[in-house]
Amino acid sequence: MMFNMKNKNYIKGFLYISLFILVYIYLSILKPIYYYDSSRIYELTKVQPIYRVSLMNAFLDKQYEKDAILILGDSQPHGFRYPTKDVFPTLLSKKLGKKVINAAFHDARILDSIYVLEYLKSKNRKFDTIVFNINHAHIKQPNLHKLEMEHPVHYTIGILKNSKNFEYFTHHFNPSRRPNFIFHKYTNIPNFFVMPDKDLALYLSQFQKLIMLAKSISTQVIIYSTAHCTEDLKRLKLNSPTIGQLDNKVQNICRDSNVTFLKPDIVKKEYFNDLVHFNSKGHRKMAAILYKIVKK
Repeated sequence: MMFNMKNKNYIKGFLYISLFILVYIYLSILKPIYYYDSSRIYELTKVQPIYRVSLMNAFLDKQYEKDAILILGDSQPHGFRYPTKDVFPTLLSKKLGKKVINAAFHDARILDSIYVLEYLKSKNRKFDTIVFNINHAHIKQPNLHKLEMEHPVHYTIGILKNSKNFEYFTHHFNPSRRPNFIFHKYTNIPNFFVMPDKDLALYLSQFQKLIMLAKSISTQVIIYSTAHCTEDLKRLKLNSPTIGQLDNKVQNICRDSNVTFLKPDIVKKEYFNDLVHFNSKGHRKMAAILYKIVKK
């Protein structure tokens, strides 16, 4: 009899502990993800690649609004280190009085943006405008991607397997305050703009596919060349002719595809937080440039 009572107590204790863990996971991890309601995607690189596709899909499904503007690309349009209220997609949304969905994320590659467009097309989503940034530093690795598309795993499984990582993720969806340094100087970034011919050809082929997909689900497509601080380009001796050569090739493709190519006149140090990332002033200027194009 005593043995049975002990067994029952163990079972009850196990059930209570299990219930507590599940409630904790729901309140601290699953609920924040499910109820995340910002038009700027959470920083996906804080979780493992296999879980990112399901998180991206969940974000897109929740934020979609017919005839909205969609921003794709990497850390510059995402707004590296800056709060959502300060980044140019948010500022553009306020200027236009229109939904702007910022699906760009840190270090995203062209294949990641192609996946997003394919997913949206499969859902029959339609947009007013799609904006994508060409990053000159990404040409040398055209097959690299940050979303694991071949063997994705749903993030709910990731929460159960690695709750600590996801708990950190939910507490750091995006920055809440501006960085406190003035300008970050990289010490040395050799081969930053190297563009091997074979890699460039593949990238441009992928770029044409991206344009085709973007045009199929939007009224207007804007391709912009990633802006850089020219003073820091000179300091780092990165004034490579390949930057202009790529811009010319991209511009030709855009012209032939009847989409807008933009090379933002944002080059002064006063607009940057480092070589490539805007500060608050840079984001305001980029929002103003895009506003004129979209409004026109």
